[in-house]
Amino acid sequence: MKKYLFTTLLIFQFISCTQYLVHPSKKSPIQALSQEIDLIISDPGLSSAIFGISVKSIDRGETIFAYNENKNFIPASNTKLFTTAVALEKLGPDYRFPTRLSYTGEIDSQGTLNGDIILKGFGDPTIGSSLVQLNPDTAFMYFLSKIRDKGITSINGRIIGDDRYYTDHKLGYAWAWDDQSYDFSAQISALSSFDNIVKILISPCLQSASRTEISIFPKTDYVTIKNHIIRSDTCLETDINLERIEQSNIIECSGCLPFSDEKYDDTVTIDNPALYTATLFQSFLNTNNITTNKNCIDIDSLENYKYENENILGEWYSPTLAEIIFIINKKSNNLYAELLLRNLAAIIHGQGNAKAGIEIIRQECEKMGIDKNQLVLVDGSGLSRKNFVSPKAITTLLSFMQKSVYADIFMKSLPIAGTDGTLESRFKNTNSANKTIAKTGSMGHVKALSGYTRTRDNELFTFSILTNNYSCSGDFTKSLHEKICENLTNFRR
Repeated sequence: MKKYLFTTLLIFQFISCTQYLVHPSKKSPIQALSQEIDLIISDPGLSSAIFGISVKSIDRGETIFAYNENKNFIPASNTKLFTTAVALEKLGPDYRFPTRLSYTGEIDSQGTLNGDIILKGFGDPTIGSSLVQLNPDTAFMYFLSKIRDKGITSINGRIIGDDRYYTDHKLGYAWAWDDQSYDFSAQISALSSFDNIVKILISPCLQSASRTEISIFPKTDYVTIKNHIIRSDTCLETDINLERIEQSNIIECSGCLPFSDEKYDDTVTIDNPALYTATLFQSFLNTNNITTNKNCIDIDSLENYKYENENILGEWYSPTLAEIIFIINKKSNNLYAELLLRNLAAIIHGQGNAKAGIEIIRQECEKMGIDKNQLVLVDGSGLSRKNFVSPKAITTLLSFMQKSVYADIFMKSLPIAGTDGTLESRFKNTNSANKTIAKTGSMGHVKALSGYTRTRDNELFTFSILTNNYSCSGDFTKSLHEKICENLTNFRR
């Protein structure tokens, strides 16, 4: 018996040694994955780039891959993950932003209000917004009904826009000055409407072949259009520039529209959203037979204005926070994110500004286990280049949110690879399509992709891929991010 056991042991050792000799470099699945990712990020096209990657298994609680995961990077719109996650945790998915309509003075027997109408905003980003499935005038229609219910037919006073719920500037910290005309840099105000932009439609002029016509939506005299756009035989492709003169609502339109194109449209920001909203509301009232006889005004231009005998007519409420977060992450909307950041601060600390909102985010993230030195934020959207975040901070946040009571709401707000949001046109015909949900981030020489994916074993990974300082094309950088993600989706233990 002893001889038999000894012989068996020798055979087992021989087989083990033979296997080692035949497969001296056999790698584990994780080692093989690491080698594949190392090969991708060492592409010569990214020689000037800095990569940071963190991949963790949520199911097993282990690190799968890490490369510069504790280093800080400009995260671009991956910043929105922190804003939306903390707002969801602190305010809950059913929170709604109010907008209040009130009046001062008295209403006489003829239905004339001898006083002011006041629109007070509390950060609702959705009034007139193209991102919600509502008639753009729905909120205004509600307010009109409240005015009519009170018997008011004319207003002998002003329409006042009140945005004092927020206490800081209308642009984020260190936002680029030359981005101010673009819709992604729309001004921030507690009283906002129509995304704080105007849509400009350019078409051929029927009276002159060399000229163009411009119409705007919403239709308003709030902006002044200067049209220098021509049509010419020498114009072979559309080349149009729309620029709002700083601290004004004068929009300079220049360039050319070729004869081969029948129309062109784009958007431009407006200055002073509170006054813009009040102006649009006054126009809406006039169109619906409520007469007014004084100009609109922004409450900031009235020194120490106090409501005297204020009478509340009604409050309009936005869609739920869950719906708003869905828009922020799916569409990567900066204005929505900035308004949410300030509301978080106003509700919790009574200070409607970015600094107070960021402090709340930092405190909550520390509770999640995020190193405070790996989270340097100055805005809520990621438009500033002064934001710095580590890949590890992002995967820690994502791991926490996957276990949150609001996990389903948060994860459903992220774009689905190859299906919707900012990932609709990416990951087509790949294994990651519909298996990966992730938030994108993009600005000059910055690309980010962070989210969740399922492996071939149905194991749930969370990942963050941040790339700064690349000198190749942005599309090439995005393609490498997608290759990394594909390797995660194809991983098998």
